[in-house]
Amino acid sequence: MVEFYQPGESWVHRADPRVKLAFVASSILLLFLLQHPLIFVSAVLGLIGLYRSAGLPASRIWRVGRAVLPVGFLLAVLRAILYPAGTALIAFGPVQITGGGLAQGATLGLRLLGMALIIFLWLFTTESQSIVRGVVKLGVPYPWGLAIGLALRFIPTIRESYDTIVQAQRARGLDLDRTRGLGRVRALLPGLIALMVSSLRASENLARALEARAFGAPGVRRSTLVDIAFRPVDWLFLLLIGLGAAAILLFYLRFGIGADPIRLFP
Repeated sequence: MVEFYQPGESWVHRADPRVKLAFVASSILLLFLLQHPLIFVSAVLGLIGLYRSAGLPASRIWRVGRAVLPVGFLLAVLRAILYPAGTALIAFGPVQITGGGLAQGATLGLRLLGMALIIFLWLFTTESQSIVRGVVKLGVPYPWGLAIGLALRFIPTIRESYDTIVQAQRARGLDLDRTRGLGRVRALLPGLIALMVSSLRASENLARALEARAFGAPGVRRSTLVDIAFRPVDWLFLLLIGLGAAAILLFYLRFGIGADPIRLFP
């Protein structure tokens, strides 16, 4: 991926970036509060449906899952082993695997996957310029907003540069398949040094480009070619997001639904 954004004309792409940011913030808050694995499975399936309704290819979902699932699985296993709760199902000496520990581990892994899918849905369907305009409209200073947009824009570029450097070194005889552990780290050091040099050059060129556009000059009022504005459908989306989050919070706080990793209903 040269950049996160995947061009499209779906309703998710057309939604105001502030609406999508509100969806991200409210969803992550709910994912931190809720505890039952069934809720997280439903959330992941719903997010996959959103990806498909946005016209995003399955490869994008797979990329997110491939990056997050190993870490999520490791965290789930460690949680189940280190924090047993309830009756032991399997015991290996001092190590006990319990139903409560498995439920808490599954919750932790699925929470991480859900958060990644939510954030990348926002990034895949929102241009970097729209992200900058959205956060600036919310009151964030323009330099901060630009820094966020540039960071999101250059993370995939740096990754692509690193892959190009490694492939070039492989063509010159670098063999990474036979090295393990510290030997592999030492073999990658020349590539990391070349990546640092390339990144420093790119940052210098970027600084010159910003200076040529009078960025940071006193008394300069920034303008934009294409501005963003709320449409009636955006207000409707924002209302639905607020009502949905409030309803889930009500059921969680008032009735305790989803507050226990073992039982969905109290």
